[in-house]
Formats: sequence, C-alpha cells, structure tokens
Amino acid sequence: MFLNGREINLQEDAGYYVDVPPVEISEGPKKGERILHIPYFEGAAVIVHPEKGNAQLVAFAPQNAKLNSAETCRVKLTLLGNRYNGFGQLHLIGDDIVWLGPDSFRSCGDSFTGNYNVIPMGIMSEPIIC
Repeated sequence: MFLNGREINLQEDAGYYVDVPPVEISEGPKKGERILHIPYFEGAAVIVHPEKGNAQLVAFAPQNAKLNSAETCRVKLTLLGNRYNGFGQLHLIGDDIVWLGPDSFRSCGDSFTGNYNVIPMGIMSEPIIC
C-alpha cells in the first residue's frame, strides 16, 4: 500500500503519532517531566512509544504516560483492540444477554439481525500534553 508516494507497511506503521512541542520546566522536583493524557479510547489499552525511553502501557484511569523529556519529540500510540469485531457476535441485537460466549451466537430469532453490529474501537479523542 502506498500513501503520498511512500510505501506503508501496516504492521509497522499503523500507529497514531503525537508531536510533542518543547517546553521549559526549570523549577520543582519534576524538571523536564511531562504527562501525555489520553482522555478517551475504545479498546483494551494503548502502548505509548516515546522516542527516548521505554514504552508504557496505558490501560487504567487516569490514562497517563510520563514523557521524560522537555525537548521536541514524536510519540507513537498503538491501540490494543480485541477480537470482537472480527470474531464476535456480529449479528446479535438487544441488551438481554449479559454474557458473551458460545451460547450467545444467534442465527435466527428476536436477537438476530442480518446487519453487522460492530463496536467502536480506536483513540477517540486527541491526546493532551500536561
């Protein structure tokens, strides 16, 4: 696949990139430390890959990752999804089933539809740098 004349390998380049501007932090015990806050995402977790330092897993509130640099940098975010939209109960409708498993697949009846009901997945809001 090509984008703007550049070959794209989706297994390597399917990330969301955040450009972090430089900042001067000269006082306090956390000199040079900034926080990347991911307000809203749909998926299991997000891996934050800063240019410098180790990758961090963001899965629970407050959904923050530490950026240990006051310099300009580019951060890659990779969403970890789940298999529901590929292998789940795509034809299930209604909210009467509280557990999804082998017994919740439908091929007829009131809880079945011929349409595909996929769930939202992705980084839904712009990350904030604090």
